[in-house]
Amino acid sequence: MATFIGNTLIKLNYDSCYSYIVKNNVVEMTIDENLACNNHEEADTKIIHHVCKLDTYRKTNVLLKSSDTDVLIIMLGNMDHLQSDDLNIFMEYGTGNSKRYINVTKLYMELGPSLCASLPGFHALTGCDYNPSFFQKGKIRPYKILIKNQNYQKALTDLGVAHITGSREEILPILEAFICEIYGYKNISNINAARFQKFCVTYKANTEDEPFKKTLKNCDPSTLPPCKAELQQHLLRTQYITSIWRNAYLRFPSSLTPNRNGWTLHEDTLHFHWFDGDCMPQSVFDAIVHENNKQNNIGNDTTDNAGVSELDTDESEVDSDSSDEGASTEEE
Repeated sequence: MATFIGNTLIKLNYDSCYSYIVKNNVVEMTIDENLACNNHEEADTKIIHHVCKLDTYRKTNVLLKSSDTDVLIIMLGNMDHLQSDDLNIFMEYGTGNSKRYINVTKLYMELGPSLCASLPGFHALTGCDYNPSFFQKGKIRPYKILIKNQNYQKALTDLGVAHITGSREEILPILEAFICEIYGYKNISNINAARFQKFCVTYKANTEDEPFKKTLKNCDPSTLPPCKAELQQHLLRTQYITSIWRNAYLRFPSSLTPNRNGWTLHEDTLHFHWFDGDCMPQSVFDAIVHENNKQNNIGNDTTDNAGVSELDTDESEVDSDSSDEGASTEEE
């Protein structure tokens, strides 16, 4: 083993960070407490944590090997927390013929600190492994909006520390306006107003006499923006994820817990908490119930009438048979 390791310093992270080095032809193992990150649940943030902790005073190349986009996003979001300015960070992405190398340091310089710091929040907001995306919106259009708006960049960056600064209530309305713009409503900052506007534009009648149900024949609610109650939970999940990704350089990245931050814990399993309150206004619910009851009553009346008609027919046949039988007897 000593021959295999040679002059290389090997660090292995599992439950702790173990260092292996050869001294006097003997492999020595020590625990590096400086690189311990037991509070990081995912390998993604552990990798970035270790890179940020590298302290060197000479030019050093660092190669990250991963096929996970999250690693690139988290690394870019923590470039401003590197302890050394002499690191050249590269990433080996993909496998086989699709393998390529990304110069992360160069990419960071081209995008700039402000945009890169906002990328973890942006990725969490627009859809990742832990948070659903907005239907058919993807990331390209939202990203084009983001790079042109410093307020959105700052809000997504600050969201990572909002649980510390207590600034969440100031940040969420800015992100709500961002979502409205993603759906094409730049001058609307209230998501419910944008949702109503989108509905009116999509399903408005062509004429005054056109039945309302005609335009709703192929109604697809998934194309509408989320309502405010649902967006609130989506943003809470975004904050929780961002607080971990944006603070990957820290040994304890976040004090937040998923429970009551977009998820609920039930029988040791986390479930999405989609919204608080009713799924629709009481007036709409009453209208639907009234319409269903009306249809059921019509159906019941039709069934009852059919039964009466059948009964009347049977009774007529009985009367007719009785009359015929009586006539025959008299003839005899």
